[in-house]
Amino acid sequence: MQNYLRGHIKKSDFVREVTDASQNNWVVLHLFKDPHDECTVLNNCLNALSNKFPNVSFLRIVSTECVENFPDRNLPCLIMYNKGEMQKIYI
Repeated sequence: MQNYLRGHIKKSDFVREVTDASQNNWVVLHLFKDPHDECTVLNNCLNALSNKFPNVSFLRIVSTECVENFPDRNLPCLIMYNKGEMQKIYI
């Protein structure tokens, strides 16, 4: 299982790391952009959670790399995946 600190993915990794990986486990994807204070705070929280929930993949991706023209006002954003599908979005 990936430690959240190494969980930064690129768009080219999305299908393998998120869609495919969520077939067997929950995947929590953090859409972020530097420098946003709120994103930094959420990163710290997700790092702590990744140690408590080793069966969950905690990943992050730059918001505009994941979704073209993703508005900064919607950051930070968490998207939860399970069974190969998006289950919930938290903005």
